[in-house]
Amino acid sequence: MKARLSRDMREDAAPVIALADRRVMRDPAHARLEALFREHHANLLRFLTIRLGSVADARDCLQIVFARLLERSASLADDNLAALLYVCARNVATDELRRRKHSESHTGSEAEGAEISDQAPSPDRQAQASQEFMLLISLLDELPPKCRMAFVSYKLDGREYRDIAARMGITESMVRKYVIKAVAYCAERFEELQGWE
Repeated sequence: MKARLSRDMREDAAPVIALADRRVMRDPAHARLEALFREHHANLLRFLTIRLGSVADARDCLQIVFARLLERSASLADDNLAALLYVCARNVATDELRRRKHSESHTGSEAEGAEISDQAPSPDRQAQASQEFMLLISLLDELPPKCRMAFVSYKLDGREYRDIAARMGITESMVRKYVIKAVAYCAERFEELQGWE
């Protein structure tokens, strides 16, 4: 009985149809578009990668191209389908580039706003800077008077060597030497007191 049942089932069973043939039977326009897409897939991927600069974005756009054309597969004419494929790919790439530019401009403006608020030193850094400035002032008191005057006039008052030299009655070269000596001394003492290496 079993053998007879299985023979009957085989006779009544639907014939085995290849996947490609089933696709054509289901929707010939869809099958035509799918075949064309498979044929041009590598070239389209390369085309989109060059335009977008990213293989991942190119693959995403390629899916969008296929979906857009699949929606209209029944109304597509056969004569220029390959050209339509590339035009659609170009348009999707242009949309992606516009989306990137738009998101970068919004992200950039948010980042700029964040940078502006971050430019102010933190309270800890302000306290540290204040302590370092007070230490520098005390180090200036350790300098010889002419050396201190030259340094303060140049670094803190912003005067030029020529003006300082005329005011102090010395040469510009001597002013430079005093400033260099003061910078070297303060740096060395600062390092000793702060424990810098």
